[in-house]
Amino acid sequence: MSDKLAIQFRIRFQPHENPPGRVQLFTDALRDQAILGSGLACYFGGLGGGACAYGVIWSEAKPITLADRDHIADWIRQQPIACRVELGDLEAIDGTDITREVDEYVFSVDNLTDDDRQAAAQREQTLQAKLDAFRKRRADAATKPSAADMNFCGVAIPAGQYDEALALRAFVARHCRHLMTPLERRVTEYTAPLTSDATSAKVRRLHAMCEERDGHVEDEDVLAAFSEPMEVRKQNAVERVIREHYDELPLNRCPVCDRLVRTPTARQCLWCGHDWH
Repeated sequence: MSDKLAIQFRIRFQPHENPPGRVQLFTDALRDQAILGSGLACYFGGLGGGACAYGVIWSEAKPITLADRDHIADWIRQQPIACRVELGDLEAIDGTDITREVDEYVFSVDNLTDDDRQAAAQREQTLQAKLDAFRKRRADAATKPSAADMNFCGVAIPAGQYDEALALRAFVARHCRHLMTPLERRVTEYTAPLTSDATSAKVRRLHAMCEERDGHVEDEDVLAAFSEPMEVRKQNAVERVIREHYDELPLNRCPVCDRLVRTPTARQCLWCGHDWH
């Protein structure tokens, strides 16, 4: 067990208070100049983003002292930054809890110039304008019809030309595979037949997985089903599910236009744009 001592630090930055790039420059200088440049060692946490710099400081050459902490504090007070500084007391490095509150030595720094504050304000305005533009684009996309086809459950349907039968088949194919028989799932999921006597080890592994997941399917039935093209196999399976299990289908319709929406739990209609979140 190590007898080294360490000091925790946590430096917090208010969003948009500092000019662009200043926090990163400060953090780099804190590590390279104030800590490593003074013969100390450090660990910087990686989850602070631009809101917080935190970590642990210690010394490899000699025990770290409170004088080292004071030196770092004095260095921070001279930097062109706005932040809240939280420095800890000496503690055993092996017992350091990086998640604890650091409140032994706390002070604030605000050395920003008027130009710094103006640059920070302009950046915030630019970001807000971009956010507003993004929100407007999303709102426009939800309310204005598009000339392009809409992708509904993997099927392209021309915008403004809702087809109930086509939408229903696409919805069932995407979300109702649990109502298909083991054979139907087997022959609509894969483009080549999975049989127990396949020469490929990969195919045999897939066959074993499907047998365990879906239940047993005779090789002869699989090969017979593959006499039809994939689209025919899918159509036959979907139409049987609709015919025999319609009351069990997890259909989800828009409360305004009564058209199917993309998933059983969706709360936004891509046809009329209604949102009922």
